[in-house]
Amino acid sequence: MSSSSASKAARDSGVFEAPQEGPIAEMHARMLDYKQHLLGESAKLEDEDLETGREIVELTTLKEQLDAYNNWACRLAKTANAVLVRKLIQAEMDATIDHLTGALNRRGGEDFLQDQMSQIRRERFNKEEGRKHRDLKISLISMDIDHFKKFNDMLGHGMGDLALKEFTDIVTGIRSGENPMIRDYDKVARWGGEEFMVIMKDAKPEDARRKAEAIRAKVEAELKKRLISHCKTEEQKTTVANQDGTVSIGVTSYGVEDSELAIDELSKQADRALYHAKNNGRNRVTVFSQDLPLVNVVKKVAS
Repeated sequence: MSSSSASKAARDSGVFEAPQEGPIAEMHARMLDYKQHLLGESAKLEDEDLETGREIVELTTLKEQLDAYNNWACRLAKTANAVLVRKLIQAEMDATIDHLTGALNRRGGEDFLQDQMSQIRRERFNKEEGRKHRDLKISLISMDIDHFKKFNDMLGHGMGDLALKEFTDIVTGIRSGENPMIRDYDKVARWGGEEFMVIMKDAKPEDARRKAEAIRAKVEAELKKRLISHCKTEEQKTTVANQDGTVSIGVTSYGVEDSELAIDELSKQADRALYHAKNNGRNRVTVFSQDLPLVNVVKKVAS
């Protein structure tokens, strides 16, 4: 069962299933022992003649204790289920986040992209059936930090990690709280290594191209400055200053009017545009077209 279906089951069942070990399991065992004790005492009294006021009081007290136990057990079950749901939701979120940068990881990005493509398919079907439809379009902005390997080779992986964090923050404002380059309903995912993907909802190719150019310019203006602020020696500052500190970007779009595509086909279009930018001087934006060279040919040259 997936974490999302498990969380739904926990919410809907209303039944508390105790774990096999741990503090909750021990508490649950003690509760059951106490309940058996109360039930045993109650059974003894029921077998006797209730002729005295003392016995009636004892039975009444036991009933009150059992009622209190049941209320307590119900509250504990609700609390345990609420904790379980929160943990399942958190685990599901953790599985889709890149913990170095705070962006989505590739799984999270592909999940979001799949949702957007599914909406486009539904609108395409409505159009083909002659129904009312929206002319939806999504755009991908594939970004790769230029000569990123030099950050690791010359300054160590710590500086490389800082470059990834600062780059992500320039685009999203996720760490600094500064104005993000993307809209609230767009997503940024770390696609792998130093490659990132912006997924723009309801964005036409020209909108995405302008956004990509704005990101490219801001990265060129800010990335090295931010990294220099982390340097502890003049030698480190000089080394960072001599790096590119730029990003190459590829853009592609997909909409109701386009032929059916799978996620990997769409991301390959963005890759082709990205590596065309890499091989034509870097620090530039390329919009996908069918005339661009295939990625498996260009990647041999790009870095």
